[in-house]
Amino acid sequence: MIKLFKKPVFSALLFAVSCNIFSNANATLIDLNDFYSDPSVTVSTDGTEATIFEDSFLGISFLSLDPFLGDPDVIIPGLNVFLTFDFNFIEAANEEDEFSYALFDSDTRDDIVFENFLESESGSVSLDLTGLIGARLGLYFGLTSYDSDLNSLVTISNLSLNTVTTPTTPPNSSIPEPATFSASLAALLCFFSTRKKLFKRK
Repeated sequence: MIKLFKKPVFSALLFAVSCNIFSNANATLIDLNDFYSDPSVTVSTDGTEATIFEDSFLGISFLSLDPFLGDPDVIIPGLNVFLTFDFNFIEAANEEDEFSYALFDSDTRDDIVFENFLESESGSVSLDLTGLIGARLGLYFGLTSYDSDLNSLVTISNLSLNTVTTPTTPPNSSIPEPATFSASLAALLCFFSTRKKLFKRK
């Protein structure tokens, strides 16, 4: 299950809930230098961020990790393990481009999760790997150009595995456990009530 933290109200709620969850989690950063990358991709020295640019010779510029092809097997699923990352897709004005990402089974070649975006978008993604124990997982990020202009780009950052030591509802769940965020929800309701008096609804 995936939720993008796009809307301000939803983002605030998810932030409050995730603070409760990931305060009891161990995070392990995944080095983006372990990924195969096209020449049009730049990766920071410390491996925490990668930027995918359009390429005049390639219809698709991509960054991928595929153990089947010999890449390191570093996305290890487990009980209460979440794969998380941030992305920022900037589509240049008057261009036709697409950003997509996929989590896939490296042995069967089947997509487990696939998402694509046809216009500028940014967000944070959290994927629960609990049900994938035993699978060899691959990850793909791609930027497809459908025109001759080459000004769009995508930035991927903070790719990590988060192991929750105190099992609870993941931050991307559409139905969080009441006990997990009741206090946070009460505070947010108070905030929304105050904001309602100060600002007119658009």
